[in-house]
Amino acid sequence: MRITRWAIFSDIHSNLEALEAVLADIEALNIPGKLCLGDVVGYNANPAECVEKIRALGLPVIQGNHDAMVAEENEAVLYEFNPVARQGLLYSRRQLSKEQKMWLRQLPLVYRSDEFGAVHASLSVPELWEYVLSTMEAHAHFMAQDRPVFFCGHSHFPAVFTRHRRRNSVEMMEPRPDELELNPEYDYLINVGSVGQPRDNDSRACYGILDLQKRTFEYRRVTYDVEKAANKVLQAGLYEVTAIRLMRGI
Repeated sequence: MRITRWAIFSDIHSNLEALEAVLADIEALNIPGKLCLGDVVGYNANPAECVEKIRALGLPVIQGNHDAMVAEENEAVLYEFNPVARQGLLYSRRQLSKEQKMWLRQLPLVYRSDEFGAVHASLSVPELWEYVLSTMEAHAHFMAQDRPVFFCGHSHFPAVFTRHRRRNSVEMMEPRPDELELNPEYDYLINVGSVGQPRDNDSRACYGILDLQKRTFEYRRVTYDVEKAANKVLQAGLYEVTAIRLMRGI
């Protein structure tokens, strides 16, 4: 049976409180399709719990860069990350079982259905984890896009990029609180923001809803117990700045 409504979310980053709040919101809205765009782990205090909760749902999941690095045995690769991110990766490695790391390791880089697709970062070279923050970077992504609508995460910033099919012009739209009607004259790249570590000055968890029948996309912001999640970060001995970022949404 064709699923016409999808909840699409990304960048949980071991934030169990945010994940549970988003999943409760999805259930309350009775959305049958769910898709996770990766980075289940990293940064925050509950990587194992978040992995198990996502696995139990049996939904499609694609691999993020933090997932790949936590599953990687070579510690030297972590020095590509800043100290805060590196500490979160090392913490996640210690918390996860070999079997959980194996699950992260085998996740695909790209998801495609007949009507839309998804990647954690840029589709231009998915394994390089390049950010899409500008129209120039979006243009590189669109060169590889093979569905009318694609979704990504990675930057933790909600954003909508469009490409006019005849003119091949790429533009960036500001996220909007109401439904975005998907114009058939355009291709879309939509960043769904972050569940577990928003960076757009809004501490609420962020995800999106795709309605294929109505041809619309809508952002959802969900309030959760951010203070509890931040306290867990401190109790785990992780950097205080990680807790501060949760509280401020930065």
